[in-house]
Amino acid sequence: KALQAGWRLPVTGALDAATRTALNPKAAAAAPAAPPASPVAKAVHAYLKNLAVGSKGDDVTALQQFLVAKHLLTIPKGIAYGYFGGATRAALKALQAGWRLPVTGALDAATRTALNPKS
Repeated sequence: KALQAGWRLPVTGALDAATRTALNPKAAAAAPAAPPASPVAKAVHAYLKNLAVGSKGDDVTALQQFLVAKHLLTIPKGIAYGYFGGATRAALKALQAGWRLPVTGALDAATRTALNPKS
């Protein structure tokens, strides 16, 4: 917990995705954290705007639910969805690395294109 607090990570007391990425960023970038992009792996939600740390709302909740379903994000019991913080950023970086996208930690145009369902 002290390491997580000192590194400004979500303080969960567990070796979660955000902590693993912070401790070993090269391994997170080298090893795919998610399956390659495919229609099955796509999100159901259509993301229309960029999201980054500090973003709030339904789009953030949908992104977090997708990352939880892919086992990249753990939201501790009692913590509300809908705020884009450090844990969401770390989970998104793991997804971006696994899908060989630019690793920005933000839901940017490249990541939105990869996630959005094709119409």
